[in-house]
Amino acid sequence: MNVINEQSLANKDLVLRFSLTYSHLHTIHPRAFHVARQLKSLEELEVGIFDKLVNLMELRIEHNQISSLPSQVFWSLRNLKTLTLSNNQLLVIPDRTFYFMPKLRKLTLYNNPLLSLPDELMGYMPELTEFYLFGTNLTTAPGNVFANMSGLQMLNFHLNDHLKELPQALFCCLPNLTKLSLKSNNLSRLHPELFSKLPTLNTLVLNDNKLENLPENIFQNLGGVQLFLDGNQLEILAPDMFEGLVSLQALDLSSNKLTSPASDLFDGLTSLDFLNLGRNSIKKLPPTIFHSLTKLRQLIIYYNELEELEVGIFDKLVNLMELRIEHNQISSLPPQVFWSLRNLKTLTLSNNQFLVVPDRTFYFMPKLKKLTLYNNPLLSLPDELMGYVPELTEFYLFGTNLTTVPGNVFANMSGLQMLNFHLNDHLKELPQDLFCCLPNLTKLSLKSNNLSRLHPELFSKLPTLNTLVLNNNKLENLPENIFQNLTGVLSIDLKNNQLQTLPGDTFSSNTALKNLSLNGNPWNCDCDIRGIARWIKHNEQVVLDSEDVMCHSPVYQLLRTKISKSLYICIYIYIYIYISGGMRLKCFI
Repeated sequence: MNVINEQSLANKDLVLRFSLTYSHLHTIHPRAFHVARQLKSLEELEVGIFDKLVNLMELRIEHNQISSLPSQVFWSLRNLKTLTLSNNQLLVIPDRTFYFMPKLRKLTLYNNPLLSLPDELMGYMPELTEFYLFGTNLTTAPGNVFANMSGLQMLNFHLNDHLKELPQALFCCLPNLTKLSLKSNNLSRLHPELFSKLPTLNTLVLNDNKLENLPENIFQNLGGVQLFLDGNQLEILAPDMFEGLVSLQALDLSSNKLTSPASDLFDGLTSLDFLNLGRNSIKKLPPTIFHSLTKLRQLIIYYNELEELEVGIFDKLVNLMELRIEHNQISSLPPQVFWSLRNLKTLTLSNNQFLVVPDRTFYFMPKLKKLTLYNNPLLSLPDELMGYVPELTEFYLFGTNLTTVPGNVFANMSGLQMLNFHLNDHLKELPQDLFCCLPNLTKLSLKSNNLSRLHPELFSKLPTLNTLVLNNNKLENLPENIFQNLTGVLSIDLKNNQLQTLPGDTFSSNTALKNLSLNGNPWNCDCDIRGIARWIKHNEQVVLDSEDVMCHSPVYQLLRTKISKSLYICIYIYIYIYISGGMRLKCFI
């Protein structure tokens, strides 16, 4: 359909819904809808032809190419509740376009290349609760543009790349506003009184602007519970910046340029639940900076330049559940620094500069579930590192300079399910009982260490293990029956070691095995290989890389014989012994 005229809907008295979304209309007669008085939901139209649609409740005109609106085009729609004009080509909107619409509840104007808004845009619309005005080319807005929206609860005025400033009284008359989003505009400054008359605001989103500083008391009248200031250019915050925000629950200050936050910056934020200081340039945190935050459950201070943690810095965070400190420059930890965190579930200390960790660092943390220490230049671990952590399920200890570890280092982790103890270039040996007390371990990664041998009993007490990763080590041989107790193991990775042969019954107990990797080893395909070659031939569905498991010796088999084929080409060495009567015996060695 390309044209709608007066007769198109003449015999359709019961039409309640009419959609023209993504249509190819080029002509609509001015009287086309005058006969459709029962029409209550309309999606998209171009010209103002709604004079008789007095019962219309929803009008959707989004995703067209409308570049202008006739004056007074919507004035007859006094029962309209939803009007969507988003994703068009509107550059300007006539004065008083949205007058005489007292029942309007939702209005969208987003993703239009609007250059300006008129001083008199909106009539009295006390029931409007949602207004979406984003993705435009606006540089500012009239100070009274929201003045007649006393019932507004959610205002999305964001993603306007050219919006550099906001009038002082812009939000003067929104007593019921609960969420205000100004994110991803181009704001470099805010008036001190901008938010002073928003008593019910609980979410203020200001992230990803160009804010370099904030007026001292700009937030003092907010009763809000969420404040997002991340992704700006803030370097300094006044000590009383958040004073009086006793109801604030979430504060995001990440991705700014903060270097030295004041010790009393967060004083009084007794309801704060979430605090993000990540991705700044913070070099030092005062020892009492978090002492008012007794209800804090999530603290993020990763990707900063911290070189140390002060003694007692976390002492008051008795309800903390997640602490993320990775990607700093911390070289040492104060003793007992985490002892107050008895509700902590996640602790990330990776990508720092730890050489050692003090005795009993991780004591009194019974609820800990995840711990990361990877990518630290650790030289050793103490004999008493971990307290009783029965709920710990994930431990990441890789990318260190460890050469070995205490035999009891994992002893208190009875609930551990995944242990990534790999990429430790200097790790040459593992104690016999290292994995003695991990009855729930399902995945163990020891890849890319420097292991040349394994104790025969190393894996003997891992009844639930299903994945064992040993690739890229220096293993020259394996003890007989080393995998004997791994009856439920599904995957073993031994590729890229120095293995030359294996006993034929190495994997005979691993009846559940589904994936075995053996390639990248210098297999010696002499007669001693027959046992494992026979096993591979009978279990090629398990050795998924069997085509790449190649002989490296003897010379006549170098890189050209699949190991499973060596079963048939075993070469025997023999000698002849001559006896009397010209007879000779052929003796195999």
